[in-house]
Amino acid sequence: MDVPYIGDRLLVFTSVFAGIQIFFVALRLLTRVQYPKAWGWDDAVILVSLTGQLAIAGTSIGYVQRAMIGYHQEYLNANYPEKVVIGLRYLFAIQILYNFFFNVPKFAILLLYNRVFPPPLTINKFVRVMMAFLILQTIANTLAEFLICGSHFANFDHFVRSTCASRQAFYVWGTFPNIISDVIILVLPMTIILRTHMENRMKIGLAVTFLVGSLGLTTSILRFAWFYQDVSMTDYSWNAINLMIITQAETGTYLICACLPTYRRFVLNCSFRGKTQHTHTYTGGTSPPTFYDPDLSRRSTQQQQQQQRQLATLFPQRPESVGGQQQQQQYLNDTYPLTFVPSKDTSSHHQYPSYASSSLTFRRSSSRLNESPRDTVEQHLEHAQSQDWE
Repeated sequence: MDVPYIGDRLLVFTSVFAGIQIFFVALRLLTRVQYPKAWGWDDAVILVSLTGQLAIAGTSIGYVQRAMIGYHQEYLNANYPEKVVIGLRYLFAIQILYNFFFNVPKFAILLLYNRVFPPPLTINKFVRVMMAFLILQTIANTLAEFLICGSHFANFDHFVRSTCASRQAFYVWGTFPNIISDVIILVLPMTIILRTHMENRMKIGLAVTFLVGSLGLTTSILRFAWFYQDVSMTDYSWNAINLMIITQAETGTYLICACLPTYRRFVLNCSFRGKTQHTHTYTGGTSPPTFYDPDLSRRSTQQQQQQQRQLATLFPQRPESVGGQQQQQQYLNDTYPLTFVPSKDTSSHHQYPSYASSSLTFRRSSSRLNESPRDTVEQHLEHAQSQDWE
């Protein structure tokens, strides 16, 4: 009579999913090689996350081969009781790796938000608060895994485990904050996208882009529901197969989603383009943030060059400032494929009521500047010509 066995499911999934994660991370690194100035701390965090995922994958393979998970618990207790202790050790190791590396892909996403939404925006403060929360949550969950029993070595004794605190409650409610943090990460960019000056088509495209980075919320809910059903410890050698698949899918999905927004230049020939609108005012003296796309500067090159030559005649600049502006423009084009910059109302300083910070004023957008947007160049020329005619 054949003994029921499902361990091959985990082996196949682990091998295939590990290859998929390596592919997505390699593609992200390839985009960074193509645009070297786009490297950031989020890329280093992605590599750390991939290392943790591969460690979980390797431990899961050992979990199947050495602990013989995939069989029912009754079969192991009757025929291979020593495998029960080995399985508990592997389970403990996987939980430590999970608690330590689970939030790493989320941290990479927040680092990306930190670059896309620069400090002048209020959302940047919430991004940094979420970073601190993820760090504290990682430390708390890791310590709880060690301290849930008087000695963590008791985890390896199947009979002593009954005297420990409720591991089931820890696995259920210890992962619930993950869902909360997922929802916050999902909502953060939406709060600013809805306030931008752009077409509805543009808003939908940006919303989808950031929603892709939060698809891990689905796997977090599935993992929470699985533990909540109270089946993870009743026949854990059998149920561990699906549990390990969900665990790897949860963290791996976040790793993949954290890489997707960086493929915009590499994969798509057409990117999202925002339109600066300076004809609307916003209550409070400050207009909402406007989406800035560096690729927009490459459009109508001849027309822009002609306008710049005319502006140079009307508003001469110091020679030493031109080179610095060109270098800064090139840096932003290579570094910030998607960047939101705040708009300011300069009605008290300039004839034109409001503007969106251009690429040359991106990092200085927190100060009151009297520079004009590119989309009002024609107005400046007409204004200057009218003064000459007078």
